[in-house]
Amino acid sequence: MADRHSPIKSDLLLSSRFENPRTRTLVRSIAVGALLGSIFTLGQADLTAAPPEKKAEQKDDDKSERPDIKLTKRWTNLVVFDGKATGEGPIPEKMPVWNFPKGYSFTCPKIDAHHPGDFNTDGEFIVRGGYLRREFGNTALLHLPPAQDFDLEGIVSLEGAGGWLMLVGWDIESKSGYMIYDTKLRVSGSFWYVVEIVGGQFDANSVRRLATKDASGEGPLRVRVKDKTISLQAAGAYVFRDEAMPNYSEGHVAIGTFSPQYGAQNIGIKSLRMKLN
Repeated sequence: MADRHSPIKSDLLLSSRFENPRTRTLVRSIAVGALLGSIFTLGQADLTAAPPEKKAEQKDDDKSERPDIKLTKRWTNLVVFDGKATGEGPIPEKMPVWNFPKGYSFTCPKIDAHHPGDFNTDGEFIVRGGYLRREFGNTALLHLPPAQDFDLEGIVSLEGAGGWLMLVGWDIESKSGYMIYDTKLRVSGSFWYVVEIVGGQFDANSVRRLATKDASGEGPLRVRVKDKTISLQAAGAYVFRDEAMPNYSEGHVAIGTFSPQYGAQNIGIKSLRMKLN
């Protein structure tokens, strides 16, 4: 007689004990699960023993280093917010505009307390409540694509007293080009000027008052640069037309704020688009 602990006896007992088909299926499932678990454990051991090579971390480049957008004669959207935009945060990557770095400086006219004087960026533009608005300082510059002759338009809010400016034909490294600026007083209205800046210093002979027209509230902003002249509409009305910039050449474009006696003007940029003309 075979021993009661022999393999034959054990097999017979196993066979008779699980004659029920549903029970045999359960046993097989448990066996398969145990096998897969062993394979998974071996796989984990292999991964632990030889971890994949990590990719080098990419540094967050300064937004002032973004590549320039190449404009054409078709409109390129630069800033677009829908009517439901809320919240606050940095400028989205999808918008091809960015802040000049803090500490970017050049010298402007200081005829009196209402003019820019020494310009030095200490703030930046951020998204707030469906607009790009200046934050964290009084002086900020929003970098737009470079161009020769161009059209720029959008919906912009200009509120309160203070100063705002545009740079056109601007060379970032040499700090040369033209600056158009508006200094708005609390009672006397707005005074618009143009000045040429060369090597970070303003040319005193180039300072010229363009207009004394007030432009407040939210409305269309339109700028045209063509054949070394500039025209500007703000809050839906012409401020000046075809003002000469005799030494103008292709360069970068920027919109920003400065801080005269009454501080920086509150600018809200709801939309901007740009094209060559």
